[in-house]
Amino acid sequence: SNQTVDLAHWTLSDGSSHAILPAVSLNPGMYVILSPVSSSFPQARQYLSFLASLHSTIPEIR
Repeated sequence: SNQTVDLAHWTLSDGSSHAILPAVSLNPGMYVILSPVSSSFPQARQYLSFLASLHSTIPEIR
């Protein structure tokens, strides 16, 4: 899609519990990684920094 998606007030539920997502806007081509606990994906910050640097330096990724 070529539209921005705002995740504010989105709710995820598994039937016994739920979580309300924070106000995060996703521009076209962006995505999020959801995990029940941050320790499930400890490298996330490194990947995000790397992807952000690619996004700003490689025109094809923009």
